[in-house]
Amino acid sequence: MGGVYSEATLNDVPRTGGGSSFDGYVRPTYREILSSAGTYLSPEFLGRFLRDPGSYLRRLSSARPKGRDLSVEARWEYLLEHESGGALLSDEEIRAKSRGIFGFTLDKSGALIQ
Repeated sequence: MGGVYSEATLNDVPRTGGGSSFDGYVRPTYREILSSAGTYLSPEFLGRFLRDPGSYLRRLSSARPKGRDLSVEARWEYLLEHESGGALLSDEEIRAKSRGIFGFTLDKSGALIQ
């Protein structure tokens, strides 16, 4: 995927895309905020901030997520809880790719299919 990986990078969570839909927004570092002060003082940002200040203050005061704590190996279980997940798990093209990559696939209930 083009990254450089090592033990030192396992805790890094890139800000690309705003963080993780599973684990929340990756807040900018204080250095990033200071270097982008114009953005944070823009009328657009201030308008968004004033509509929901609590959201921004929670982000700012929360710890940055650590990559080792994100439980990425269990994220597929999210699909079992949502109606759209059943459609994905039933899609034959996705099932074929799963079998090719992992050697198995799952049905809508999460049961293993060889």
